Amino acid sequence: MTTEPAFTVSAPELLFDGPGYTRVQSQGWVRNWDLHPDGSRFIMVSAQGGGAGDVLPAVHLVVNWFEELKRRMGN
Repeated sequence: MTTEPAFTVSAPELLFDGPGYTRVQSQGWVRNWDLHPDGSRFIMVSAQGGGAGDVLPAVHLVVNWFEELKRRMGN
């Protein structure tokens, strides 16, 4: 995809090959990667061993955890 001099889209291109890199089944099918905001790298979750049917452990992202800690400490 380019935006200069005009918006154009090219054919899709395979970035990752092999089991475990395309999507993860947890509560439905979701992609297991994302692009860093600066566009220079990826972050991904893959099953140990890379098997397509492997079950991945849960990842819990806690937002504003310091505020929660202060609330629980009475501050």
